[in-house]
Amino acid sequence: ISEPNQLPYIKAPTGEKAVELKELNINVQVTGLFAETSQTMTFYNPNHRDIEGELNFPLPDGAAVCGYALDVDGQLVDGVIVPKEEARKILETEIRKGVDPGLVEQVQGNIYRTRVYPIPAQGSRTVRLSYVSDLVVQDNDASYHLPLGHAKGVGQAQLKVEVVQSPVQPEISSTGNLTLKQWEDRWVAEAKLDTAIINEDLLIRLPKLPDQIVTVEEKNDNVFFNISTLLPKTEAASWQPKYIAVIWDASGSRCPGGQDPARVLKKEFELLEALSRYWTQVKFELHVFRNETEIELRSFSSVIDLIAHLKQIPYDGATNINELDLETFYNDVEAIMLFSDGQDSAGKGLPSESLKPVITVNSNANCNSAFLEHLASASGGVYCNLIRTSVDHALEAIATLQNRVQLNQISGCEDVFTSVSNGRISILGKVTSATGEISLAANGAPADSIEIDRAQASKSSNISRAWAGQKCRVLSLSDEHLEDMIALGREFCLVTPGTSLLVLETLEQYWQYNITPPASLAEMRKVFIQLKKEEVEHQVEDRGNHLNQVLIWWQTRKKWYQTDFKRSWQRKMALKKVEETVTTGRNERCEDEPACYSVRSREPDDFSFGDNLQSPSSQASYGEGEIDCAPMCSESELEYFGSSSSEPVDAKLPVQSKAAITVQPWNPDMPYLEQLQQAEESKLYSTYLQQ
Repeated sequence: ISEPNQLPYIKAPTGEKAVELKELNINVQVTGLFAETSQTMTFYNPNHRDIEGELNFPLPDGAAVCGYALDVDGQLVDGVIVPKEEARKILETEIRKGVDPGLVEQVQGNIYRTRVYPIPAQGSRTVRLSYVSDLVVQDNDASYHLPLGHAKGVGQAQLKVEVVQSPVQPEISSTGNLTLKQWEDRWVAEAKLDTAIINEDLLIRLPKLPDQIVTVEEKNDNVFFNISTLLPKTEAASWQPKYIAVIWDASGSRCPGGQDPARVLKKEFELLEALSRYWTQVKFELHVFRNETEIELRSFSSVIDLIAHLKQIPYDGATNINELDLETFYNDVEAIMLFSDGQDSAGKGLPSESLKPVITVNSNANCNSAFLEHLASASGGVYCNLIRTSVDHALEAIATLQNRVQLNQISGCEDVFTSVSNGRISILGKVTSATGEISLAANGAPADSIEIDRAQASKSSNISRAWAGQKCRVLSLSDEHLEDMIALGREFCLVTPGTSLLVLETLEQYWQYNITPPASLAEMRKVFIQLKKEEVEHQVEDRGNHLNQVLIWWQTRKKWYQTDFKRSWQRKMALKKVEETVTTGRNERCEDEPACYSVRSREPDDFSFGDNLQSPSSQASYGEGEIDCAPMCSESELEYFGSSSSEPVDAKLPVQSKAAITVQPWNPDMPYLEQLQQAEESKLYSTYLQQ
């Protein structure tokens, strides 16, 4: 599978044959309005040498990776959550050893990256990737969609679907005529796919949903909930602004590879055109930005003229949303519309908060929804993801912005997150008491109270992981919450901006990096835990021994300080006699020898503290006439420093040859540079764009 539109696929090195997908096993479990998708893929390398491949795997917007496994010696080994920076260091260290671990990391937004190496020559590797995502809800219908184009032509393909806690009877359509059958608390369908005739994707529908759905789930002694309720219908034309600021992201990622903006950003242009039919007297002020904001600002009274201008501007460079001054830049406008994918590639951090509502709009598949949702919610605006929301529903959300549904009161719950899409509001949270209560208010109507019963919780993990993923998305917006994000990633086994999933091969690797092996390596995990237990016991024992030794040293030092070192007159006279004797002997031996000797004073009750403590008295002078008898330096040391040789010290050191690096001068004779140099100043940027 080599074409990007047949994802997932492994990108092979240039000049090599395409890596083939030989086996595929798909498991889907829908719980409430969330789904966990797991795909186990076996890739075959038809080339005659081992190759390294990069696995490209598309994820729905807002999805969170919750599982990754790689085959090691024929067994699928689960990845372990490790802080992202630590995982990257381990990866680079192991690569230098000639060993390559498996790694999945989040690049930005819904973009994830993993490497597969080695894929042996004319051999295969197996990878399993799992992620949690929410269903697409539109009014009273919900649906789950999984493309199956990558399964066409695969040797073996199997599909299993489970729908748990469904408020309605689910419907399924897929190649293979799957039929859902009820079994205990779920609906189940399973079949082998005829990959030669795959002509449609997997689609699970939950039709005619109740206006209000409450799903409760228990995991790790905590209870999580999801509420989905239909929004009340309001008059679409209730808000009639006069002055709107349009901030347009014209970076290269928005329209890559010189593609036609009219096609790539079609839905955004459709939304602007539709808004003009509701807002008949509105004036738009356009601000275009990339890595920098264009100085020239343009005003448009006609949406047709605005769209025509946006289609012809160059889409180039990086994105620096952080540069936008939303606080003071747009004082006169009633709202701000930000059209961007949220991929802040040039800046760092968040832009200044806006005092006016910010409506964020995106139609790019690769995006950072967490960033765009935050900008909208923090200002009282709304996020319109045109990949998952129709233009009509986005139009309704914007036109009724001033009358939107909001949380009115929260009781017995914490860490509550809300999102509005396609006519419904979704609420994720954690229950902290026997019952929780959420009340919603809109349009000045009385608050609608919703009760959450902890006793109704079922055993599952989709809602809890969706909640943890949402919380991590919020925490990722600030570096201050890195530790909290890492803790959440570990608890719920999630790949986040701060955590990665790492697969290692040997016990030595897990021990070296202090990482507990996964449950799939049961024996290795058992040995690791036992070794850790013994290590802790040894540390406790060593600490006890060390404390005892420190106590001995302390008692010895106290004894020294308590010792009386007063000298008697007789002792002083004796020392003088010793000094005269030594001096006489030295003069007889060599009159020219340096005065390197002295008399050492030692009381009968002096003692040494050993190697671990300096004897405070061994080199001390305690009174007049006391001289140290020890030589200040040895004869060999005197010789080394030149006392007995006139040859310089440097001459005795080994001579080492010096290495040199010759750098070739830069050759600026390049055709593209010549064209840029010859271009007129007014046409310089257009010449660069052509290049």
